[in-house]
Amino acid sequence: MPTFDIKPNKVYKHLQALKTFKQSDKPFLHPSSSSSSLSFSPSTTSSQIKDSERLPIPPNRYTHLKKAWLGIYGPVYEHMKVDIRMNLESYKVELKTRADTPDVSNLSKSADFVQAFMLGSDISDAIRLLGKEELVVD
Repeated sequence: MPTFDIKPNKVYKHLQALKTFKQSDKPFLHPSSSSSSLSFSPSTTSSQIKDSERLPIPPNRYTHLKKAWLGIYGPVYEHMKVDIRMNLESYKVELKTRADTPDVSNLSKSADFVQAFMLGSDISDAIRLLGKEELVVD
């Protein structure tokens, strides 16, 4: 049977070094147009704007969503200017901003509206999340 010579101090120092090191702390360097110099830029920017959302449909709300689809589609597409479709193969509702979307926050408001309906709210209650006072569903 093999024996292992493990020194606790070395293992502890190694584990502490691994805990303090983060991959995101390392900068990402892009080569610039001149081959002699490198330009610094972060690998991900915090100002990236999301232009699409995919929301999973719970199995117990699938039939309710299909029955109430026109009530959901109207406010999102016409008033919020966000494209919406129900992907029947992957059981997801997909939202995407259009060129004429007035505000980028309309995507998240629309996603919150659809998510609230899928969690069990009525359309008339969930429509308040869109923030449009002129929208009323009878």
